[in-house]
Amino acid sequence: MGPNRSVIANAAQQLGRFHLPPFEALPILMYHKNRRNLARSRVWRLVAESDEMIEAATNLESQVKALLASLTQWKARVANSLAGILSLPTELLQRIFTFVVSGDLLAPNQSITLSHVCSRWRRASVDLPALWVRLRLVPPKGNEALRELSQRARGAAIKLSIDFKHARPLNLERHVGPELVEKIAELSVMSSLGPSSMILPQHPPAKLIAFSETSNNSKPSLITSPSLSHIQRLEMRNVTFPISSVIDPLPFPYLTSISLSSVTSHHLIQFLRSAQAPLLHDLQIESSDYRYPSDPMPPHIVDSLVHLKIVDSPYMLPSLFWAFEFPNLETFHLECRTHQPGMTGVTYDNSVRAVMKEVSALSSRRRGPLFLANTINP
Repeated sequence: MGPNRSVIANAAQQLGRFHLPPFEALPILMYHKNRRNLARSRVWRLVAESDEMIEAATNLESQVKALLASLTQWKARVANSLAGILSLPTELLQRIFTFVVSGDLLAPNQSITLSHVCSRWRRASVDLPALWVRLRLVPPKGNEALRELSQRARGAAIKLSIDFKHARPLNLERHVGPELVEKIAELSVMSSLGPSSMILPQHPPAKLIAFSETSNNSKPSLITSPSLSHIQRLEMRNVTFPISSVIDPLPFPYLTSISLSSVTSHHLIQFLRSAQAPLLHDLQIESSDYRYPSDPMPPHIVDSLVHLKIVDSPYMLPSLFWAFEFPNLETFHLECRTHQPGMTGVTYDNSVRAVMKEVSALSSRRRGPLFLANTINP
């Protein structure tokens, strides 16, 4: 039996209420169509991006696998290379370690690197006190690692290098402790920032090396100590200001060796003139603009020198040996590695030839021999 006609007619009447004229229904249909297209394009864009991500992940995975394979090969090569070294006796291995880190101010870094290669290398390095005599300190950082490394030296003389990169005063004895200070035989101080100052302990090391990287307009670091005069060897580099502003101008009755590099001529002569060092016999000057007679060399320095080394300072050479006799000089080392600014190659060579001529004449006038060490690499 079919549906009641009255029910059908009522339903048709109710649906007729939602009928819209054509001019009103068209915009709504277009709006829904645009939304559908936007949604579809967004879905396809996400699918494309996901495909790119999957491809990138696949490429990355292949690269990681290739890198792991390469590392595995290098590990095998290193193991094969170390096979012979690992079989060396411990004494020979320790001698090799000592040779590797000798003469390097940053030797603790290399020592630590060597001790981390394998357990056997660590045992060999930790049991070698000579491998830990060079220590490096960067204030104001703590000194726990410094003390631990110094314990491996087992009482051997310490060569401490300090990177002085802060503007606050530093009392070395308080910072590293009196136990470590007593072991310091050589102290290297590099100042990068100023103004700053450092107070040495009551018993300073025998050798003091002072670096400086401050500009002409910066106040340099001042190194002070009640017993600074006990220093036996002094080295200063990159000093473009009066040396008395770096080190207290005190008498140096035990000073036997001075090495000055990149020091302004006036400050060089001023320091040598004021340095009361009767035992001074070894002088090294590098990269100096010294010219005679604008700044005469102090006579007491000339008379006391036994060993003289001049490196890359051709301006000072001819007139220096023409003006002074150097009665006690036994060794003269001339090293010319690079051309000086403002000098042509001909002028440079003539300067070197002139000084060698004067030195030869000086040697012929002397009773004793004068050893000449000449290293010229123009």
